[in-house]
Amino acid sequence: MAPKTGTCSLILLLLLLAEFSEERGPMCQLVDCAWGPWSSWSDCSAPCGNSGTWTRNRGVAHHAQCGGVGCAGPSSQTEPCNRFCYNGGTPLTSHCACESDHWNTCCQSACTPISHCASLSCTHGSNQQCVRCDGDFGVLGQAYHNLGTSCRKACSWREDSNSCYPGTCASGVQSCTCAPGFGGPHCRTVLQAPTFHDCSYELTGNNGIATSHGSCSRSSEDGDAAHINMAHVERIRVRWTATFQPPNLPAPPVYVKSMALGITGGSIAVSLRDETAKTASATTTCSTAIGRGTADVPEQGVFTCEEDISVEWTASNGQGIQILLMATAGGNVHLYDRDSNSAVKVKYFTALQANHTADIIFNLFRFDLKPPRQGNISSPEGCTDIPWVLYGGLAAGVVLFLIITVAVCYGYRYFRKGRRETIQTPAPCSQNIYGNAAYSRDNFDNATAPSTGNVVLQKELKTEEHDVEKDYEIEKEYELGKDHELEKDHEYDEPSHY
Repeated sequence: MAPKTGTCSLILLLLLLAEFSEERGPMCQLVDCAWGPWSSWSDCSAPCGNSGTWTRNRGVAHHAQCGGVGCAGPSSQTEPCNRFCYNGGTPLTSHCACESDHWNTCCQSACTPISHCASLSCTHGSNQQCVRCDGDFGVLGQAYHNLGTSCRKACSWREDSNSCYPGTCASGVQSCTCAPGFGGPHCRTVLQAPTFHDCSYELTGNNGIATSHGSCSRSSEDGDAAHINMAHVERIRVRWTATFQPPNLPAPPVYVKSMALGITGGSIAVSLRDETAKTASATTTCSTAIGRGTADVPEQGVFTCEEDISVEWTASNGQGIQILLMATAGGNVHLYDRDSNSAVKVKYFTALQANHTADIIFNLFRFDLKPPRQGNISSPEGCTDIPWVLYGGLAAGVVLFLIITVAVCYGYRYFRKGRRETIQTPAPCSQNIYGNAAYSRDNFDNATAPSTGNVVLQKELKTEEHDVEKDYEIEKEYELGKDHELEKDHEYDEPSHY
């Protein structure tokens, strides 16, 4: 019975509460204010520059209730936008000040490119101008010439250009004109040959020493080879001097620091050969003085080459010694590299072998090993082939000369003898200038001098006698001398065993 009573009491209580609520009205629920989502940003007020802004808004999603908290914060936002410039431009109020190589409101458009132009300028897409070309170092040199709408490669220090020195480069790399005596890329090929001066040659062998001195310009066609009878050659000594004098050079461009030209080396080649080919050869390089005669320090004065070449050659009759002299001209040029803070780089000249190497080829010595030999060791120059008929003509001429000489001598002898006899036996004469009779030498010695006039006559006769005796002594000495010369001439008439 008790559970039923409790249930009924609970139901009764609920009914009473419901009736009370209807009399008092509904209950109030607490709610805070809430914002709705932000809207999208509006368009920016400027495309670029330094003043553009944009805005966004939001609304209340539900307001506060039953004493809830209201919405906090703004219902709209404004922020800066597009405050920039493209490609390094400078922002202004609503646009940009562009760099020279771009254009348009915000510098978003590039000028039409110009090859090798480092700085462009334009106001629209087709009026571009080059402000500065690549490699423009002002008074220190330019790698390109600025033509406004283009840049043309200039002669310069760069590897892809042409230094063009020694030469001139008026309006671009294609206009390079090398100075006389030079050519090739960069004008660094020497086309002018050195000049040889003194040349001397000496052979040492089993039969002594043979030498030759003189001009350096003889050739094998001159036919003036020295004939020698040396069968075995052991050493060949060669000495020559040369100089190199380039023509007048133009003024260097600003990127050329210095240049040095001269003889950079030499060599000697010797060979033993017959009419058709070499049978032996040897080559040596000229020794240079300390630090001179090289590409780094060319010899600008007189270059001297003196070398001993050791050989062991056994020659055959008719073979010759041929000598080839070579002197090379060259040098270097120092260039400022403006792209590397004006560091200096060295470039070397080259030589065209055909045009630049001065060649002297000739047969200096020719071996004559069969009798009759034409040459000798001590004086090899001037030996030539003389036909035997010339020897016969020469001998006949000598004999004829001796016959004429003997005839003249004997004729003169008889003439002097007749004159002496005439003087020694004077004919009687009449009164002389002193008023006395003439006397012969025999009766004058036995006579007594009659007067002063006889004394004078005696002196004259003695003087004349002395002259005759003196002439006779001179004649005897002359005859003895002629006999001695005839004996020598007889020796010369003997045939020569050459």
